[in-house]
Amino acid sequence: MSYTAPEVKDRPLEASADVYSFGVVTLIIVSGMKIKNPRPGGETEYLVDEAQKKDQRGNLMDLVDRNLMSYDWTEAEMILRLAIQCIDSPSIRPTMSKIVKILKKEPSIRTISIKPEGV
Repeated sequence: MSYTAPEVKDRPLEASADVYSFGVVTLIIVSGMKIKNPRPGGETEYLVDEAQKKDQRGNLMDLVDRNLMSYDWTEAEMILRLAIQCIDSPSIRPTMSKIVKILKKEPSIRTISIKPEGV
């Protein structure tokens, strides 16, 4: 597990792989965690997997770094939701232009279509 999209090993590099990497880096920044952490028994816990589990359980905000003195809850949630979309399957990931619009607060993260463009 790395910053590189998992599908890159099976096919040529595409723009969606950059989006995946952006999502991973965003998770690292917001959570303050490493991309992978050794666990007792020789297992490794991966940040991407942990983020997806927390999202499925409805406690995504547990990822926010507790060392942050103050932050806007709504902003942090928006950034984490964006990161989750970025690490999803390639057909569901937003484009970098959509990410920029979201970060500029043009549309809400909730208004992003999960259908790939052109479908």
